[in-house]
This record gives sequence, structure tokens and C-alpha cells, in this order.
Amino acid sequence: MRVGDFSASVLVDGSPLDEFDVVVDEEKLSATCYVPSEAGKKFSVRWKCWEEIRTMESGGYISVDDITCKTGNVVRTGILGTSDTKERSGISLDRETTQDFVFSNVKLTDDEAYLRTHGLEKVGEIKLTIKRGISALKTVPMLYNNGVKEFEPVNEKLGKTMVHRVGFGKQRKRSIPREGWHFSASTDPFIYFIFRYRPLDVLQAQGIAPRATPASERESSVAVDAAPEDVPETSNDVPSQQPGLSDISTRMLDARIKALKDELAQLEALRNPAIAAKVKEEPAERPAKRVKREHGRSAIPIEVIELD
Repeated sequence: MRVGDFSASVLVDGSPLDEFDVVVDEEKLSATCYVPSEAGKKFSVRWKCWEEIRTMESGGYISVDDITCKTGNVVRTGILGTSDTKERSGISLDRETTQDFVFSNVKLTDDEAYLRTHGLEKVGEIKLTIKRGISALKTVPMLYNNGVKEFEPVNEKLGKTMVHRVGFGKQRKRSIPREGWHFSASTDPFIYFIFRYRPLDVLQAQGIAPRATPASERESSVAVDAAPEDVPETSNDVPSQQPGLSDISTRMLDARIKALKDELAQLEALRNPAIAAKVKEEPAERPAKRVKREHGRSAIPIEVIELD
């Protein structure tokens, strides 16, 4: 999904999950979708800043179900293509210890003592909040999630539609301890990405995700497509050629050349302040954004957030 200058996705085994029923609200700077979950699978959240020249830092913060990670990750100033992407795969317990995010099964019970379980309204939701601001090396102790409690069972009356929730893997040590950073958020509006996860068969049953085509139908389709009468005759002496292929290739090459020229101009602008001022006045052509902001980027810190 993408909102303004940022995009985000949930990954499993290094690949982005399919997104269904995507809704982007440019006025509220938010995007929501559904993704398929599989019990026992670790996952991560990855986001990227698409600004050609980043003049302000941004901090990304993850919450899973009713648990908010107390630390986040910063995308620093720079140019597109360099250090513009961050990924979060777990919760930090201290500078050296972390626990991975894992899709887990919800434990259901008929015990009425669990009819008042709190926080269930957020189960099934992964949320990324992006805030612009300024960071500096922190000199006081950081705040961490001091361990994650074991989840209680959910009464089956409350959890009729609940199948999965986010659990956490075994504690593991980082190869390199994280440094603590002090982050002050600006007055810019926050950007939100919300991923609602469900098992694929549940999404299909609810009409959110398309059902898979049965194997028999796929085989039938292949057989029909391969029938001799459906294949046009071609000469054995003259190879077939797709009309307009050379034109398409030429257009693709022209577009690539233009993109390289634009990138070169940006690099020259960073090296030469005089050119940078001109580039700022006459920006290179780029795809139109869906968000038009008129908010000032004030660097006045209105909150303090700790990052690792």
C-alpha cells in the first residue's frame, strides 16, 4: 500500500503478502487492507520513503493487536535509493534481546470467566504509524517492552470470528546491540497503515479474497488453449513476430534513459548548492501524488519517542 511519500507491506519468508480490499484515504493519510495469515509463520513489516530528497527524518512505530512496540525505527535524511527503507520483525526487550512476530492460533474456551477479556477489539490488526521529526543520540535509559505475557484463552462467544493473533517467538540475542536515539516528532500529520490479517480461507469465505481455481478447471483451460484448431498457422520459413514489439522496446528504453538523466541531475544538485537551488525551483517531472498537503514541516518537538 502507498500513502503520499510512503509505502508499506507485511512480509513472510521475505516476500510481501497479497493485499485485498485496499482502501486509501488521502485526506486522513491512512490506508487499510486485508492480508492472509498462516499460523506458525514469522512476519515483518517493511516501509519505504519515496521522496527524491529527504529533508526531514521519519520514525516508524509498530503495534500488533493490543501491544504497542515502545521502540521504533528511523529513516534518516538523504536521497531516494539510499537508506530509504526500514523493516521491523519483532519486539525489543532491551538493547540486545528481541522476540520475533509470529502468527499464532487463538485459544478458545467455553469458560465464562473469560467473557470480560480486554483488548480483543484490536486482535487481528497490524498497524504502522509514521511520524516526521528529528532524532539525536539518547543519553538516558530507554524504555522497552519488559517481556510479553502469555495470552489468555478467549471465550468462544467473543471469539467466533477470531482464528489468529500475533504471538512472539523465543527470546534471541542480536548480533549487534542497538543504540538508543531520542526522537522528537514534528507537527506534521501522522501517516497510518493498517493490515487486518485473517487465514486465507476465512478471507475467501467472506468474499474478501478470490477463491483458487480448481485444478480440473485449470487443466481443462490448458487443454482448450493447446487444441490444434486454436493455434494460427505460421510459415516454417518466416518466424512469427509480434506487431509493435520494436515500438514498445523503444518507448521502454526512452523512459529508462529519462529516469537515469533525472537521477544524475539530482546527484549533481546535491554536489553543487547552486544547482540544488535551481532543482528545488524546477523539480524534475515525477508521477502525480494522490496526496496534496499544505501542512508546514515544523521542527518543533511535541513528543519524545525512543528508537532503537
